[in-house]
Amino acid sequence: MHLNYAVSIDRKKISQSLFLERYRRELKACPDKLLPLMRFARAGRVTLLTAAREIEDSHLPVIKELVLSALEEEDASDREFCSSPCLAHTLPTSQR
Repeated sequence: MHLNYAVSIDRKKISQSLFLERYRRELKACPDKLLPLMRFARAGRVTLLTAAREIEDSHLPVIKELVLSALEEEDASDREFCSSPCLAHTLPTSQR
């Protein structure tokens, strides 16, 4: 899931904030890239690895944030009714 934003077209390094912004934008534009991690997360604990010395400055917090957000959205959509609920049980017996 590592994207090639380490250098710009002119081969100068870009800022960390610009890297993270572009990385987040690309993952949001292609949510299917998160599906494998979401499946692993549903099955149990997921450990993300990096060679970065400072984890907070790496791509891992972005992945974690987006995966957890996608899981929450998926759970929220599962709570919504797909069709009108059947309320027959609330009617008096004579009207059923």
